[in-house]
Amino acid sequence: NKILYICEPIENHAKKQCDNENAWGYNEKDAIKNFLHYIPSIKNNYSKVVFRPHPSENVEKYSWVKIYSQKGFEIDINNTDTLVSQISSSSLVVGCESMAMVIALLAKKIVLTSIPEFGRPCVLPHKGIIKIKDFFSLG
Repeated sequence: NKILYICEPIENHAKKQCDNENAWGYNEKDAIKNFLHYIPSIKNNYSKVVFRPHPSENVEKYSWVKIYSQKGFEIDINNTDTLVSQISSSSLVVGCESMAMVIALLAKKIVLTSIPEFGRPCVLPHKGIIKIKDFFSLG
């Protein structure tokens, strides 16, 4: 059981759209930390997380997440495999507002948004996208 985390350059997008990299109230690191907060809940059901950097991002940007591999949870950072193959081989897909999350919904995957509570709500209008805190409070 694998989780695919879709990374996004949130600060860059906010800066381009609003001329303020903090315009949305959170950044990519905040969102990933929000996701990683749930690792203790996740690791009983999932054994691996693959972080997929956005094509415009350097893979090394997310190397800091590998510390969680030392906590008994396998972490991989990979943007070389195709998005379709990564979605199809994952049982859970997590991100913020990426169109890849919509593709995952179409592929009938469980899709979560890891936007922190202090950030703006997810702008994707798809009802199948679940807030991460709501998903883990159900279990």
